[in-house]
Amino acid sequence: MKWLIKVAFSDPGEKYDPKELKIGTEIEKEHKPTIEFIKNYYEKNKKWPKDEEVFAMIAKDHLDEFANYYSEGLVPMEEKLEKEGK
Repeated sequence: MKWLIKVAFSDPGEKYDPKELKIGTEIEKEHKPTIEFIKNYYEKNKKWPKDEEVFAMIAKDHLDEFANYYSEGLVPMEEKLEKEGK
């Protein structure tokens, strides 16, 4: 779970476009149940859940929104952006 600590306490600084960061922060609030799970898991077990368990929960958050979130949404979008060099 070191990655979670690094992300949680990183300073976005000037690396990110403030507009994009604001939009992303609002959208990613959809993961609040996953964050609550992590907090509760830690409080109960005094250790972090396994990375794969957290990754699966995040994937399920997205799949709850759209059943084809990855195959029809994220993957094609990322491939298009990479091709365009963005």
